[in-house]
Amino acid sequence: MGTRNAANFEEAGAEIAGGGALADIGVHALDFALYLFDFPKMTDVSGVTRTAFGDRDDYADPDGWCFHRDQTENTFDAKDSATALVRCENGATISPDVSWVTNRETNTGVTVRGTDAGASLALGGDTLSVNETEAGSRDHYADTEYEANDEVSGHRAEDELSLRVVTDGTAPGTNTVEDGLLVQRVLDATYRSAKQGSSVTL
Repeated sequence: MGTRNAANFEEAGAEIAGGGALADIGVHALDFALYLFDFPKMTDVSGVTRTAFGDRDDYADPDGWCFHRDQTENTFDAKDSATALVRCENGATISPDVSWVTNRETNTGVTVRGTDAGASLALGGDTLSVNETEAGSRDHYADTEYEANDEVSGHRAEDELSLRVVTDGTAPGTNTVEDGLLVQRVLDATYRSAKQGSSVTL
């Protein structure tokens, strides 16, 4: 069984890895999505979590991430992938789909599908693609690409904001404690939904 995006399963038991892929990388995808939607009011969450690869004896790792992995004691019980559907009061939906390992090409993208336009961005990439259509004498696509400013580091901007908040004592306008708690509530609801097999009201 070949796989892509292999993770290091050497110490991936739930006791060590905690919530698995959802808590590891899904929290960042969810936080980013909620930020883009200005932290909307949400109604309910449906989620599924899986242990799809890490506990299999026939797991194949062409990239060599897991060459020390030993399944003789069947220690892998963390959830290596998760999918969720978050419904919002305004009709929008957010659907994080995250995995430590999967049989597809590497994909770290975020896609927004709006009624007036759509957009896509590969996390860590330099290009934001905006997709639109326009009517006229001939209907046509009107796609635009925006390149990142290489002189501005996202991590540096975050560090500078954090230092200003600590120095000035002024609460940030975004990424507040309340925002962080909201992200954690959605994560918790996703796990509960997966466990009980039905949606969870927020």
